[in-house]
Amino acid sequence: MLKVNFKPLDRLADFAFLLGHVLQVEDRPWLPGIQTPDTRALLLDQADGFFRKTIAPLRIVGDAEGTRFEDGRVVTPSGFRAAYEQLIEGGWHASPVPEEEGGIGLSTLISQCIEEMGAGANIAFQMFHGFTASAIHVVRLFGESWLANLVNPKLVAGKWSATMCLTEPEAGSDLTNVRTRAVVQADGTYRISGSKIFISAADHDLTDNIVHIVLARARDLEGQERPGLAGLNVFAVPKWSFRDGARNGVEVVAIEHKMGLHGNPTCAVEFENAVGHLLAPGKHGSAAGMAPLFEMMNHARLSTGIGALGVAAAAMEMAHQYATERRSGRAMGSAAVRSAPADPIILHPDVRRMVMSGWAFVEGGRAMISWTALLIEEARHHPDPDVRQESALLAQLLTPIIKAFLTDHAHAVCDDCIQIHGGHGYVRETGIEQFVRDVRITRIYEGANGIQAQDLVMRRMTVGDGMAVRVLLGQIDAFLDAQSNSGPNIIMNGLKQATMHLEAAVALANDYRSARPDILLTCSTDLLELFGLVLVGWRLAVSATIARHVGEELFTHKRLLAEQWAVRHAVLSGSLLERMKCANLAFDAGDASTWR
Repeated sequence: MLKVNFKPLDRLADFAFLLGHVLQVEDRPWLPGIQTPDTRALLLDQADGFFRKTIAPLRIVGDAEGTRFEDGRVVTPSGFRAAYEQLIEGGWHASPVPEEEGGIGLSTLISQCIEEMGAGANIAFQMFHGFTASAIHVVRLFGESWLANLVNPKLVAGKWSATMCLTEPEAGSDLTNVRTRAVVQADGTYRISGSKIFISAADHDLTDNIVHIVLARARDLEGQERPGLAGLNVFAVPKWSFRDGARNGVEVVAIEHKMGLHGNPTCAVEFENAVGHLLAPGKHGSAAGMAPLFEMMNHARLSTGIGALGVAAAAMEMAHQYATERRSGRAMGSAAVRSAPADPIILHPDVRRMVMSGWAFVEGGRAMISWTALLIEEARHHPDPDVRQESALLAQLLTPIIKAFLTDHAHAVCDDCIQIHGGHGYVRETGIEQFVRDVRITRIYEGANGIQAQDLVMRRMTVGDGMAVRVLLGQIDAFLDAQSNSGPNIIMNGLKQATMHLEAAVALANDYRSARPDILLTCSTDLLELFGLVLVGWRLAVSATIARHVGEELFTHKRLLAEQWAVRHAVLSGSLLERMKCANLAFDAGDASTWR
C-alpha cells in the first residue's frame, strides 16, 4: 500500500484543490474577499515566491545570529529589516484587513494559506508581525473611534507592530493571579504598572512604535479593584505615546536565551506608570471587559496551529527530498535499483512510513484548517442566521483541537524529519534540527496543550448543551452514510471505527463531567487526541472522495494519504478510548495530596 513513487503535492496545488474543489468557494456568493480563481492563484504564487526567496534564507541566519539586547533595545539579525520592508510593501502582514482600511482584503480562507507559507519559511520572522492583523481586528471592535483611527492605519502600513502581554512571573495561564494594575486617571486614560514575561517581539528595530495589548487589573478613582476575572481589563499601551510621541513607561529589561526561535526576542517587560487606553470601554468590572482578550486569544490559538503546520510542511519538503537523493543499503524486494551500488533511502520501509505519515498529517491538517476557516467566514457572513450560529459553535469547538493536536503532531513530524536524515539531521549544517527547536514552543504558546484539552472538555463541548459536538458527529456520520454504496474500503472502515470510538468517548466524558470531573481532566488529552485523529481522517477522506472527480493522479495521491492515516493513526482511537475508561486508576494509587 505504501507506494515508493509517492511524490509530495505542491502546496499551491493543494491550496487550489481545497479552495476550489473541496470547499467550492466560487459557489458561495456571500463569501467576501475570495477573489477569482486566477487572481487567487496569482496572489498565492506571489506570496509563495516571496517567502521562499526572501524570508526562508533568513531562517538559518536568524538562528545563528539571534537577537541582541544592547543598551536597553533589541537588535534583529542581519537582513531582517530589509526583508520586513519588502513584506510590508507586499501587504502580506495585513492580508485579511479590508481594502477600505488599507489591507488586501482577503478572505480568511486565503490569508491562512499565506500565514502557513510565512511560518514555514521562517516562523521566528513571522512572529514580528504575527499579532498585527488580530490587533487591528481587536482595536476596530473594542477601541474608541479615535483610537482605531489613529492606531490601525499605522498597523496596516507596517509602521507599527503589536504584541499580546498576558504572562507574569506568578501568573502564566492562571489569569486570576494577574497582578499588573491599571489605575484610572481623570482624563479617562489608565496608568499601567507591573511585570510581564515571555512576550514575543516586545521590542525590535523593525517599526517606529509597538502597541502592547496588555491584561491588567483595573482600579477605580478610589483605588478599589475587583478580584478574579471580573477585575481584569484589556488596554492598548504604546511604547511611544499616542498623543505626543514621548517615551511611555514601557521598558524591556531582558530577553530570554531559549531552545529555539533565536531570530525572535522573547522579552521581560516592565510597565511603570505607562499610559494605557481601555479597550471595551464601559465594560469595566464585568466579564465583558475580557472580551478583547478572548477575541485575540482565539486568533492566536488558530495562528499557532497554522504556524506549527507550516513548519512541519517545510521540514517534510526537506526530508522528502533528502530521502529521494540519499543512497544507503539495499531495499528488499522489487523496489531495489540493481544498477546502482545502493538504493535511495525512501525505498526502505521505515523511511517510507515516516514520509507517508508526515505528508498525511500535513495535508490532513491543512484540510482541517481550511474547513475551519470556512466555518469562521460562515459565522460572520452567511445569510442564514442558523448557519451562522452553528458554524460559530463548530469553530469554537475546533479552536483548542487545532492548537493542541496540530502542534503536538507537527513537533513529532519534525522529529521524524531528523530521523530521516539520520546523523546529518542532528547537526546544524543541514538545517533540519532547527525546525524541531523552533516548533517545540508552539505546544506551550497560548496555553499549554493540557490546558487546551481542559478548555475543550469543560467549556467548548458544553456550549449550547453540546450542540457543536452533535453537529460535528452528525456531519461525519452523514458523510459516511453517503459513501456507504461505494463498498467497503480501508479509508471508510477506518474512519467509521474511529468515529464510533469518538462517540463512545464523548458519552463517557459527559458521564465523567457530572460525576467525576477530576477523572475527566485526567483523560482530557486523550479525548482531544481522539477528536484530532477523527477530524484529520475525515478531511483526508473528503479530499480523496472529491479528488476522484478531479484527476486520477490527484486521486491516487489523496487516497494513499487517507489510507495511511486510517491504518497507522485512526486505528489508535480504540486505545485512546480504553485509556479514558481506565482514567480512574490514576487516582487509585493514593491520595493526590500526598504527591505534593
